[in-house]
Amino acid sequence: MRAINKVGGYIELAPFKAKDGVTDAAILNAVDTMQATMRTFSGFLRRETLKMEDGNWLDIVLWRDKVSVEAAMEQMHGSHACQDFFALINETGVPMSFGGVMRSHNA
Repeated sequence: MRAINKVGGYIELAPFKAKDGVTDAAILNAVDTMQATMRTFSGFLRRETLKMEDGNWLDIVLWRDKVSVEAAMEQMHGSHACQDFFALINETGVPMSFGGVMRSHNA
């Protein structure tokens, strides 16, 4: 593996579970709709949405820095697309977590 010398960024790990009766297709549609809004947030770099083997979901979001995350969290409260996504999910009981990227590797 080759290390990337430029290290930086801030990772958000957001576990969630779909509410009873909400389909995977509904979650993914809401994720896609929300993504159009997230692209407009300053400092947003990338988002991966995973469905785990236990049926829970995990959003992994890469931000430029902690300030970008904090600003985006505020903006999400006023976004209909974000609120529509949040209406489909329950928290897993595992809190969101954040951390700075210390080292990154490519294949």
